[in-house]
Amino acid sequence: MRLGTILTEGTCLGIALVTSRPLGNAMYFTIRTSNVGLADQLRQLEKLHALGTALGYRYLHTPLADSCHNYRGEILDDFLGLGIGELRWPQSPGRDDQLVNVNFAAILPGASITQDIDATHRALTAVYGESPDTVYRFCYQWRQRTRLVAAHKLSLRFPFFTKYWQRRNQQPMASPFRDAPLKIAVHIRKGDRARLVYKGRHACNGRFIDEHDPTHPHVPVSAYRSLIQRLLDRFSAEKVSFYVFSDGYQATFNRLSRLATSSADREELLSLRERHERELLALGSLPGVRLVVAEDEESMCAAIHACATCDLLIRDVGAFSRDCFHRFNRRPGARVFTLPQQQQLPLLTYCGSLLEMGADTASAAFPAARPRSARQPPDPR
Repeated sequence: MRLGTILTEGTCLGIALVTSRPLGNAMYFTIRTSNVGLADQLRQLEKLHALGTALGYRYLHTPLADSCHNYRGEILDDFLGLGIGELRWPQSPGRDDQLVNVNFAAILPGASITQDIDATHRALTAVYGESPDTVYRFCYQWRQRTRLVAAHKLSLRFPFFTKYWQRRNQQPMASPFRDAPLKIAVHIRKGDRARLVYKGRHACNGRFIDEHDPTHPHVPVSAYRSLIQRLLDRFSAEKVSFYVFSDGYQATFNRLSRLATSSADREELLSLRERHERELLALGSLPGVRLVVAEDEESMCAAIHACATCDLLIRDVGAFSRDCFHRFNRRPGARVFTLPQQQQLPLLTYCGSLLEMGADTASAAFPAARPRSARQPPDPR
């Protein structure tokens, strides 16, 4: 075992324990997340880590996979500090461990892996054996979703919050907000979730859908603008700072282009794109608003930090901002407001309570929708 620093493409991934093979008689496991978005990968890591720990194995960290949204997994893994304090799966060739990909769906068909950990252990070793020279690589498969959904009940939480703020202590990051008493992050998810009217029909994710399809909820940009304007009218830009982030419409119109079959269709699509992009970019002209429309690693990291440091998060669909808030934010009185389920009046009332009464009084008057674990450490900021 050696203490080392792993470098990838000029980016320091931090100091971690690096092992060329498992040590002693301990059994080891690592996790390979699938090529999905960040929120889904963190859920996979949480569930599979809880399972491996419950089985009595020691964890070897493997960085997150590259995302389907074109983010490099190792960059985000480093930013989040997920490997801090962990042994790392070897990065160099020539190792003599036996790496075994574990397929729980195959060894436990139709059963829940969290109902009986001892039975899960017996099934795993019966198929793959058990040796200190073996590293089990737990791979998430979509058909395992229902079998892994209860893994968090094992009370073996992956310490996302602690690792994130340890990383920020090592690698500080400027606040995305202006200096104001109330900091509000606004996530406007578009991309593959944007719902538009094209060629007289409703369309989403590159295909036409039924106008009343409930699986594609839609919050127009105008609703966000109206809400931000109401907050500014009531509290002023001196008291409220907004960080508005969005993936924009590039993926939306790239996918819609496959529905264009004529030059007239393409002209309509171009006009539609210009109109929607202009409406989104106009949010940046509002006082107290910082707007970032991008899909790159820098903007992703800034969005994560905004979710981790905001007093309020306003969002609509998708799990990214919500999960980042719940995993990394422990600010007193911090809340998530989801549109369109939660209307403007409760949000305005709560903002007023935060500014006038303070976080402790406001949070007592408006209980949080999420449980706060007593095991979580205090906010180090």
